Amino acid sequence: MSVKSCIDRYIKEEYGSITPETAFVGKLLFNNVKGKVLDFGCGPSLLYWAMFMQNATSIDAFDILSENIEYLKNLLVKSKKPEIYYKLADWLLTHGLAANPYSKKDKSLVMDAFKKIGKLKVANILKSLPFKKKYDYVTEIGCIGCVNSESELLIAVKNMYARLKKDGSALFVNWLARRTDIAEEVPQFDGMAPISIAIFKKVFKKAGFRNIKLAYKKNKADTGFATIIYGTAKR
Repeated sequence: MSVKSCIDRYIKEEYGSITPETAFVGKLLFNNVKGKVLDFGCGPSLLYWAMFMQNATSIDAFDILSENIEYLKNLLVKSKKPEIYYKLADWLLTHGLAANPYSKKDKSLVMDAFKKIGKLKVANILKSLPFKKKYDYVTEIGCIGCVNSESELLIAVKNMYARLKKDGSALFVNWLARRTDIAEEVPQFDGMAPISIAIFKKVFKKAGFRNIKLAYKKNKADTGFATIIYGTAKR
């Protein structure tokens, strides 16, 4: 299957409805993120998450896959009114998460989210990033879960720290892998997120972050991941 096919299927299957998992992450974004934002490892779903970032004034983003960035750029240019975002706008209003009213006719909530998107770049979280300015917030949803060691995690987190203004904040959400033969999470790096809060806390502290707040949440969605680890930290 081609990368494009995977992206298309991902959008249709994962973002065709609001799951408890999506609602949880969305509320974290809605309640925390504001100002100028840089999204680490945005994937093809940045515009979807942008709907929750109604207190953001601008959103830059990058991903390691050029196909994801091209998908987003094409969507911004060619398709300003995808039905999937209309469904999300309706859900946001129903659940009291819409900061801006919109009419059924022009769907301004969707358009406002689209307008916030700024620079979209292809980049690797483990290397020098093509962004020079500082941000009020950096967000990371499932991206650093792809690192293979604690040393790689530290590089990624240092990159997050480097792009923040003084007193800027980071919000991160990662899914922990569950082994098929035991009913508990795998206690090591295996290409997925590092397992313990202790490892996350140690690495974020080593990178220079303060006010580090971390928590686990049991994942009710049927995605093969048993637990979500999430939190915030301040530069």
